[in-house]
Amino acid sequence: MEVVHLRNTHELQCNRWHQHFSSVLNCLEPEIQHDFTDNEGSALVLDVNMNLITEGEVLKAIHRLKNGKAAGIDHIQRELLKYSSAIVPAVTRLCNVVWETKKCTSRLAEWHRYFFP
Repeated sequence: MEVVHLRNTHELQCNRWHQHFSSVLNCLEPEIQHDFTDNEGSALVLDVNMNLITEGEVLKAIHRLKNGKAAGIDHIQRELLKYSSAIVPAVTRLCNVVWETKKCTSRLAEWHRYFFP
């Protein structure tokens, strides 16, 4: 009896999802459409800093980290970063290498050379 109930419940859920997505995806064409040939918005220029990352920026980001949180996949505690000023130049070098090369590797052996040049 329980198996029949679960199957019926699953079938009801599948039917409900089918109804939902049918109504969402099979809607009428919009009455007003955007004119993509209009170039008025393309002249907007954003003031974006494309320079290398500075030690001050890294230090500011590190101090914004919350204490008492679990370490990430690198197993580095946030408090270690926050209270060790010696790590800032190494993290800055690492960030700038990623920024310049636009490449990031998951192998720790390759990152080791940036921390200890």
